Amino acid sequence: MLGPSTGQLHQIRVDDGLFFSACVLHDLGLVAAHNGLDGSRTCFAEEGGRAAHAYALQHQQTPERCDRLADAISLHLNVRVGLRQGAEAHLLHERTTLGMVGARGRELHANTRRAVQRQYPRLDLAEQMQATMQDHALRRPTSRAAWLVGLGFNGMVASHQRRQ
Repeated sequence: MLGPSTGQLHQIRVDDGLFFSACVLHDLGLVAAHNGLDGSRTCFAEEGGRAAHAYALQHQQTPERCDRLADAISLHLNVRVGLRQGAEAHLLHERTTLGMVGARGRELHANTRRAVQRQYPRLDLAEQMQATMQDHALRRPTSRAAWLVGLGFNGMVASHQRRQ
């Protein structure tokens, strides 16, 4: 929801359709149909990127758009995703880190943040994400999820939830 606001704030040109698809599908690798099925992937973000790529190809998207979609999804767990990795990848990363841990939240006006929170309440998202990341970290100890949990991701999520 806040991706376009961030893009406008920083004057980043983005493919709205591609960005929307990346937002909707970014945790596809957590769905049972894709989670753990590809033994060559160590992280749900990679599996999700690969599954989204295949889905987009089946729906007549160009290979270049499919690659950009897969990159955005695969990269969203990275600590940093720069613009040179793609506008959609950069904005997806920025907004998922804002949503989960509050990163760079002060860049958006408080009224904008409150309006989004009213329209799209988080409900038990924080608790669900903490449990999911912990489970993924235990099942795949070499994944980015495990690395993030080891760095204190779940504590950051809980802290952000308390500040809401």
